[in-house]
Amino acid sequence: MFNPSPNPPSDSTPGSTSASENSASPPRWETTERRRRRYRVRWFVGLIVLILLAVPATIHSAAAIATMRNVPDTWLPSTLPLKQQFMDFYERFGLIDVMFISWSGAELGDADVREVTMLLRELSEENDDDTLDRFDQTAVPESARSFWKQAMEICDGERPFQWVRSGTEIRDSLTGMPLNAPEASADRRLHGTFVGPDGKRTCVCVCFTAASGSHQRILLPLIRQAIADLIHRPRDGIVFVGGPVDGAAVDGEAINSIQKYTVPSSIIAALLCWICLRSIPLTFTILGIATVGQGMVLAAVYYMGTPMNAILIVLPPLVFVLTVSAGIHLSNYYFDFVRTPGVSVVAAAERAMKIGVPPCLAATTTTVVGLLSLSIVRLEPVRLFGVIGSVGVLLTLGLLILMLPGAMLFARRGVVVPETASTKFNRGRPVRWLRPISILLVFGLLSCFAVMGLGRLTTSVSVPDMFLPESELRQQYDWYEEHVGATMTAEILLSFATPENGDPSAGDEIAQLRKLLKVQAAVNGLPEVGGILSAANFLPVPTHRSSIAATISRAAIESQIANRESDIYTLGYVDQSKGERTWRLSLRLYQTGNHDFSSTMNEIVKTAKTTLLESAQGPTGRVTMTGHLVIVEGTQKLLLKDLFTSFLTAFGVIAVFVAIYLRSVIGGVLAMIPNLIPTLFLFGTMGWLRWPLDIGSVMTASVALGIAVDDSVHLLAQYRLARQTAPDGRSAALTALQHCGWAMLQTTVVCSFSLMVYGLSEFVPTRRFAFFMMGLLSLAWIGVSTLLPAIMATRGGDFLAGRAIRSSTEPKVQ
Repeated sequence: MFNPSPNPPSDSTPGSTSASENSASPPRWETTERRRRRYRVRWFVGLIVLILLAVPATIHSAAAIATMRNVPDTWLPSTLPLKQQFMDFYERFGLIDVMFISWSGAELGDADVREVTMLLRELSEENDDDTLDRFDQTAVPESARSFWKQAMEICDGERPFQWVRSGTEIRDSLTGMPLNAPEASADRRLHGTFVGPDGKRTCVCVCFTAASGSHQRILLPLIRQAIADLIHRPRDGIVFVGGPVDGAAVDGEAINSIQKYTVPSSIIAALLCWICLRSIPLTFTILGIATVGQGMVLAAVYYMGTPMNAILIVLPPLVFVLTVSAGIHLSNYYFDFVRTPGVSVVAAAERAMKIGVPPCLAATTTTVVGLLSLSIVRLEPVRLFGVIGSVGVLLTLGLLILMLPGAMLFARRGVVVPETASTKFNRGRPVRWLRPISILLVFGLLSCFAVMGLGRLTTSVSVPDMFLPESELRQQYDWYEEHVGATMTAEILLSFATPENGDPSAGDEIAQLRKLLKVQAAVNGLPEVGGILSAANFLPVPTHRSSIAATISRAAIESQIANRESDIYTLGYVDQSKGERTWRLSLRLYQTGNHDFSSTMNEIVKTAKTTLLESAQGPTGRVTMTGHLVIVEGTQKLLLKDLFTSFLTAFGVIAVFVAIYLRSVIGGVLAMIPNLIPTLFLFGTMGWLRWPLDIGSVMTASVALGIAVDDSVHLLAQYRLARQTAPDGRSAALTALQHCGWAMLQTTVVCSFSLMVYGLSEFVPTRRFAFFMMGLLSLAWIGVSTLLPAIMATRGGDFLAGRAIRSSTEPKVQ
C-alpha cells in the first residue's frame, strides 16, 4: 500500500523519554495525549452540533415534505413568452383548474348527477342562497353538512370551487334558448367532452379556485367519500380525473415514497457502511452527518418558503451521497496509515486528515461551483437547488472534518484495519488488466454510440404513465377515457383585432364565428383530440342564406356575442378586452397511449393556423396555444435545455478548477473526460431505447457529476504523490488506484444499494430515480476506476501529474 509519509510519528511511553528531552521540551507522549483529547473534544462538540441540528432537520424537513406541490406554471420566469401567454389566458378567462367526476351509472338526466352537482355547488363561489332548497326537497343529509364543514375548515374558511357544472346542465343549456337544439344535436355537440361514446354517460365538472391549490391533496379524498356516501356507491367506484387529481396523486405518492423508504434506506446504508468500514464509531459519525445534512437541506427549503417539488426532492440524496463519499475516503486514508507498524491511532488520524482533507476540499469546491452554475437555469426551483445544495455540501464536509479524527480514535485497531483483497492481490506482479489503448478504444466507441442517442431523447408529461398499470389512478383514467372522453386539457385562442384597433372587418362577429367553426372542425378531426368545447357549441350555425329564419338566427348570434352576460361569456369561451376579441377552444386530449405530446401540440397549432389562413375572407386572426399541457411540456423542454447548458457550464468551470489544481490546462480537460462519460452513456442509451425523461431523472446528472468529481480528485491526489517515486505512469496509476479504489468501490456500494430500496416504490418516477442513481453511480465508478487510470498510464499522465512529475525529475542538490 502506498504510504505518502513513510515515517509518521508514533506513540512512546513515558519511561522511554530521555532526560535531555524532559528538560528541553514536554514529553512526546504529552503532545500525543493533548491531540487525543483535542480530537475527542472535537467529536463531542460535533455530536452536540448534530443533536442541535437534528431537531430542525427532523421537524422542518417533515414540514417541507408536507408542502409538496408541483406547479410548473409558477416555476417559469415571467419574461418567457410561454409564461406571458399563459398569464394572458388567466387574465382573460380565469384559472381553469378543472376536475371531472363520473361513475358507473352517471348518465344524462340522472338524479344522482343532479344531487352530486348540488352537493359540490354549495362550496362554489357561484353559490346562491337557495342552493339548499334545490339540493333536496325534504332534508339535507347529515353527511353532506359534515362534508361542507370539513371542506371549509381545510380551505381556511374559503370556498374551494369557482363553479360546478354537470353534463346534464350543459346539455340543457343547448336545448334551451337561444340555440333550441334537439337533444340528439346537443349530445353530438358535447360528444367527447360532457357526453360519452354511448350518448348517455356524462360527468360533473368542478373548477377549483387558486386558493384551494395547496389543499387539494387533502380535499380530494374527502370529496370522493362525500359523493360515495351521498349516492350510496363504493368509494373506489367514484372516478376523478383532471389536473387537480394529477397534482394531488403525484404529490401524495412522492410523500409516501419518502416516508415509506427513507428509514429502510438509512438502515441499509448503515449496514453496508459498517461492513465496509468495520467500525461503529466511523459508521455512526459518517451516516449521522449525512442524515442530518439531508434533513437540513429539506429544512432549508421550508425556511425559504418554497413548496417542495420534483426538482428539490433530489437534494437530500445529493447531500447524502457526497457526504458518505467524503467520509469513506477520509476513513480509508486513516486505515492506510494505521496499518503501518509502530504508528499510533492519533498519529494515523492526524496524518489522514492532513493528507485527505485537501482533496476533499478540492472536490467539494468543484462540486459547489458545479451546483452554483445552475443559477443560469431559468426555472426558480433549479436555481434554489444549486444554492441550498452548495450550502448543504459545505456544512456536511465541515462536520466531517470536525468529527472524524475523534471517531478514528474510537475505532478499534484490530477490527478496522484488515488488509483489503486488492492490497494482497497487488503485492506481487503488476496488475495485468490496465491496458490503456484497449480501454480508451472501448470508451471512445461507447461515447460515439451515446452521442448519437442523445438526439433521440424524449420527454413525457403523461401523469398516468407515472403509475403502474394496476394502480387506482391508472385504472380510473383508462375507465374514464373509455366511457366518457379524453382527460388532458389544452387551450387554443383565436384572437381578432376590434374595429377601433385597426381592423374594420373585425366587427363582423358572424365571420369570426365561421372561422372558429372551421378551426374547431379541423382540429377535432385529429386522432389525438377527443373533443372540443367553444362558443360554437352554444350558438346556432350561421348560414349564408337570406331567408327570414336565417336572418333572425344571425341576429340572435350577434346579440349573444354582444351581450357580456350571455352564456358564452359566463362559461369563459369569449373575451373582449385589450383591443381584441378572443375565442377560446377548450381541447380534451387522450393521455393513454400518447407519449409524444410535443408532436401532438405542434400538429394542433399547425392545423389551426393552416385552416385560419385558408379562410382568406373576413378578419385575420392570431392562433395561440396555451393551458396546462402546454405549460408542463414547455417547462420540461426548458428544463432540459437549460440543464444541458448548465451541465456544460459546470463541466467547463470544474475543468478550469481541476486545471488550476493540476497546474495544467490539458490535464484539467483529460481529468474531466471520465466524469462526462457516465451521464453521456446513460442518457444516450435512454435515447436509443426511447425511454422518456422526467424532471427527477434529469436532475440525477448533477449527482453523478458530483460523485465522479469527488472520486477523481482523490485519485488524482494520490497519483500526483505516486509519480514522485514511481518509475512510470502505469505504476503510479496502479499505486493510486490501490490506495483509492477500495474507497471508491465502498462509496458506490453504500450509496447505490441504499438508494435502490426506492426501486420498490409503486411510483414510477421514484423507481426510475433509484435505478438511475444506481446506474449513474456504477458508471461513475467504472469511468474513474478504469478510464482515468488508463489515461494516467499514457503520455497524458504527465499532464495529470503536473508539478509532481517535474519535481521528481529535477536533480537533487547535494
